[in-house]
Parts: sequence; C-alpha cells; structure tokens
Amino acid sequence: MAPIVVLNVAEKPSVARALAQVFGNTPGSRQSQSRHSGPAQIFEIENVNFPSLYQQGSGQMVPTNVRNEPHTMITTSVRGHLASQDFGPAFGWSRCHPMALFDAPINTEYSQDMQPLERMLRDLSRRASALILWLDCDREGEAIS
Repeated sequence: MAPIVVLNVAEKPSVARALAQVFGNTPGSRQSQSRHSGPAQIFEIENVNFPSLYQQGSGQMVPTNVRNEPHTMITTSVRGHLASQDFGPAFGWSRCHPMALFDAPINTEYSQDMQPLERMLRDLSRRASALILWLDCDREGEAIS
C-alpha cells in the first residue's frame, strides 16, 4: 500500500521549516527533497510514521493497538494574501441596497505576483490525499481556513 501523502501548508515560512524539522526527526523518516520552488520552499519527508490520518479526527480516541503507517509529508507555506475577494462593480458602496449583498456573487482574484504561488499549491495538492493547514489562532488564520 502506498503511503498517504499529506500536504501541510503553513501561514509563515518559519512554521513550515519548523514542521519539516519535526517530521524529519521522526524515527525512521527520511527527507526525500527540499527545494525552493520559486514562490516558496517545499520540504518532502517520507516514512513519517503515525496512526493513519483516516483513523483520526472522528472525535474518538485512536486505540493504542493501532499500528503506525508511513506518511509522506509535503510541507510549504504561503506569504501575504494569495487572493482578494470583493463584490462585483454593480455592488459597490451606495450602488445597491445592503440586503442585496447577501445574494451577490463574490469575485475572487489572484494578483499577478501571487499566481506562481497559486500554481505551486495546485500542483502540490494534486499529489496529496489530505491537507493540513497550520495557521495562527487569530482573525486572519480563521479567515484563511
């Protein structure tokens, strides 16, 4: 059985480096690659053993007799705001009744300088079967999630 591939995306590069160090220090793990792929550094650690992600997150305790499984942990980070969201031009300030905003479409735009980061995240996510976001516990981290 192939290992589960987990994409870890941190809000800051320093957090991504720290996570990669923790994953790399897991007994039996091995760093397969670390590269700076234009917009952000990418760390890939193989054979990180812990109970399967699919047995976690259910609100139930993972039984102690569950054996650990190998995971490939791909870790990277974002910087700044990847996208901006706004109402279309027809819904600007004083152009419509505020109640209309509840049903108004929201436009998401990626600034030119963030498009390489968007492409990198899309490419990495195609390899992953799970995503973990490592965010600050603040308003911005909440908005990202």
